[in-house]
Amino acid sequence: VLEAGVAKLSVAGVAAEDVLNCLPEGVAMIASDMTVLWTNSCFEQWTGGVSRLGENFYSALSNPEILGSDSCPLQTCFSTGKLATSTIFTSSGGYFQVYAAPLRKDQSN
Repeated sequence: VLEAGVAKLSVAGVAAEDVLNCLPEGVAMIASDMTVLWTNSCFEQWTGGVSRLGENFYSALSNPEILGSDSCPLQTCFSTGKLATSTIFTSSGGYFQVYAAPLRKDQSN
C-alpha cells in the first residue's frame, strides 16, 4: 500500500490532483494506521471544510456507524490488498458508501 502524498502526475497537461479535486465524490488517501494523508476538496467539505490531514479517518468523519458485514473496509483492504466496501452512517444523518482500494507503487502486480 502506498503511504505517501499524491504524486505530481499529469496527463495531457492536467495535474492528477486537479482532476481529483473536481470530482463530486470525496477521495482520501489513508495510511495503514488509518491516518489521513491527503483528501480532495469534496472530502474536506464533507468534514466541515477544514483539513483532516494527520487525523484518524473515522475520527475525521465523526466516528460514523459502519453498516453491513465488513466492520472496517480500510483494514480489510490493507490486510487483503483488495477492494473493500461498506456503508457508513454519520452523526449528521448522512449515508456514505466507502470504497477502500489499495494503491501500490508498482501497479503491475
